[in-house]
Formats: sequence, structure tokens, C-alpha cells
Amino acid sequence: MGLKINGSTSGSIEIDVPAVAGTDTSITIPAKNGGTFIVEESTGNIDLGPLDINGSASDDSVNIDGSGRLLVGTSTAIAGKQSQQRTVQIAKAQASTNQGLGIYHFDGGGQPPNLEIGLSKNNTLGSHTTVSSGDNCGSIKWSGSDGTGFVELASINGVCDGTPGTNDMPGRLVFSTTADGASSPTERVKIFQDGSFLHHGNVFYATSPVTTSTFPVFAVYTGGSNIGSIGTVKCRIHGDGDVENVNNSYGAISDIKLKENISDANSQWDDLKALQVRKYNFKEETSYSTHTQIGLVAQEAELVSPGLVSESPDRDEEGNDLGTVTKSVNYSVLYMKAVKALQEAMERIETLETANASLEARLTALEGGAS
Repeated sequence: MGLKINGSTSGSIEIDVPAVAGTDTSITIPAKNGGTFIVEESTGNIDLGPLDINGSASDDSVNIDGSGRLLVGTSTAIAGKQSQQRTVQIAKAQASTNQGLGIYHFDGGGQPPNLEIGLSKNNTLGSHTTVSSGDNCGSIKWSGSDGTGFVELASINGVCDGTPGTNDMPGRLVFSTTADGASSPTERVKIFQDGSFLHHGNVFYATSPVTTSTFPVFAVYTGGSNIGSIGTVKCRIHGDGDVENVNNSYGAISDIKLKENISDANSQWDDLKALQVRKYNFKEETSYSTHTQIGLVAQEAELVSPGLVSESPDRDEEGNDLGTVTKSVNYSVLYMKAVKALQEAMERIETLETANASLEARLTALEGGAS
């Protein structure tokens, strides 16, 4: 036996309680909008059809419309220009009042509240069919009114990023924004299942552990038509720290309008002579490449030219200062010191060449006089 509330066109709700087959007992109470309200005694289920719950005589606080949409603060569903009307909507028309959805949890164990969005590719409620790589499993969207309706301006999509398996669901996040003059968002940033990062089709950045020195952890591309077509690589930073670019061109901001106290550099001759150029390899436990290299040792270089050396504090995985430092050599400054020393060497060579030419002329003159 059940309790059924039937909406009537006369503005009332009729409650029918079947007691005996063929016999009905009816109770009539005021109703609104011809709603249906069904209570099943055997299961305890409650089925709500079109229903209004009003906080005041002039306010549509909670509504369930004929399409099954839950509307809070409005009795009319709102649709954006690019989307269907949403199943759950919260709307309010009131100046200087914040509007929002809050999820709060009071738990001494510290369990956080959650908002979960999920997709099963099955048309039956509660049944599961596996999603595929590339399937969009949920979106968060932002819209603004253009004066006639809501237009999407940005979105974040959760996309399956690989072949799923049992308790194995690889995913990526796709961030999109709408450009000025456009009416829909374009993909701008992707974060892939391995932690790698692709920005606007031009920059690729990998944060996952790198097992090979040839793997680029940062790369810049140009010429890509969209975020899926990255174009031609122009610069790469590899897992071992090596840097490559397409034309071996490196530069620094050097405009005279940005500088002051400009004067000739002092002689770098003695510094270059005193620096000890060594062969070495990194220790295996450093995780750096262990092949033989050529360069300077920071502690030796700073005895000659302290300005060549900088240091940074050593920290543990949690960022705590360990009280030690690691020293580095600024090779870009060393190159300029080498250029200055080369200029000095060129001057000395030119002086010697002039003196040698003069000496040769005198010898030639002496030889001519002797003959």
C-alpha cells in the first residue's frame, strides 16, 4: 500500500490512500503548480514532480520543474548561449549580495569535503562502461553576460589521458580561455597524466622524474596551429641540464639607456693566467652525468676571482635549510673576462708585430748596406 499525492488543475493536491482493492480514501490539501508527490510505503521512496518550496510569499526558494531540474532562487531555468539548461541551478537577483555554493564538513579526523564529477559511458543509471582515452569526464565552466545571454569565457576539463584499467584511470587537466573577439574557449594549457605541461602549443614542460639526459624537460616551439600541433622546436632544456637552441644564439639585455657608471674594464690577464682549468667527472651519487668534463672548480676559482662564484643554501625535500651551501661558477662572466684578456693579448701581439716589422726593416737595410 502506498501514499500518492496527485496534483490537480484546480490548485489543490489530492491524497489517495488505497486501503482495499477498489476502495479509495481521499484527502485534499492546498497545492501549487499541479505538483505530484508520491510516497511508496513498501520502499520509503519519495518521488517529487513539479514542486515549489517558497521561503516567502514573493520568493521562489526551491523549485523542481517539469523537466526534473532543481532550481534554487528561481522558478525559471537559465541557459547559456552555448549550453543546455543545467540540471541543478542556483540563481539570485539582489544587489550587493554574495552568491555561492558552500560545502562544509565538521570532522575531528580532518576528512575534507569533496566535490566529485564522474562519467560512465553507460545509459543505465548505476551501470558502468569504461571511458576511453580522450573522453572529457567533467568540466568546470565560467560565463559572463554579453547583454543578451551568458557566454562561456573559460573552462577546466578533466580528460582521460590513456587507456584505463581496473583501478587505473590516467587523466589530464585542460585549461581553456576565450580570446578577445571569440565566442568560445580555446585550449591554452594541458597538464598530462605524467605531470608534463604543455602551454598554448608553444611550451612543453615536464616535471616527472627524468631517466635519460636526452629527454627535454622544457621546450619552446613555434609554428603550431593549435595546442595539439606544437610546430617546430626552437629551444630545449634536457634532463641533465644541457641547453640547446636552433641557432646557438644567446643574449642579454644590454641597451645603454639602461646602464650607468660605464667605464673600461680592468685587465683580466692575471686572472685568466691564474685560473686552473681542470678535467673532472661528477660523482655517481649526485645523479649528474659522470662523463669526463672540462671546467673550473668553484672553490679554486673564488681564490682568484670571487665574483665568478655564487652559492645557494642546501635544503632537504621539505625545504629546510641544511646549514651547508653549494657553489656555482658564473661562466657567462668568465667568457667576458676571457674576451677582455684576448683583447689584451691582441694588443700585445700587434705591438710585437709592429716591433718585428721594424726590426725586419732594419735588418734588411743593414744587409743592403753591407752588400
